[in-house]
Amino acid sequence: MEKTSKEWERLKDEFKEWYFDTSEILTITKDVYQTLINSLLFDQDNITNPQIEGRVKDRKSCIEKIERKYLSEMNSETTLEQICDKITDFIGLRIICSYEDEIHSIEEILRDNFEVIEKTDKTQKLIEAEKFGYKGIHLNVKFKEDRLKLNEYKNVSNFAVEIQIRTIIQ
Repeated sequence: MEKTSKEWERLKDEFKEWYFDTSEILTITKDVYQTLINSLLFDQDNITNPQIEGRVKDRKSCIEKIERKYLSEMNSETTLEQICDKITDFIGLRIICSYEDEIHSIEEILRDNFEVIEKTDKTQKLIEAEKFGYKGIHLNVKFKEDRLKLNEYKNVSNFAVEIQIRTIIQ
């Protein structure tokens, strides 16, 4: 256990430095996703004034998540890259719509414009419904390769983004 603790302290220091160096590009990437999605959803006949909120997970929350969920999996071979791969929600967006049937319309637009890595449907999970902000459809997405080739996206990272789609009531 002592060796794991020392390794984690070393990795934690590496992670802190990496996060400091990467936080600006995470923020830029969040802003680009948020602007693009807002543009894609704007003026859709079947979606009423969706609200889009975004955040970059702060460094402290990332470290807490690693310690809570992944520390037991670490060993002396664990790399910083492997640690960073575990955090799929460095960037999070929440799309809040008015009506439940709009969720699937929004999901379809997102599928048309992004590569969906993973989908979690939490609309039917009663246990999750009591946790504010977690009920709904969750998509982990990233830019499609053709979009990343466009000049306006050359400085944007290809970090995956977790998008929660839910209604105001959810």
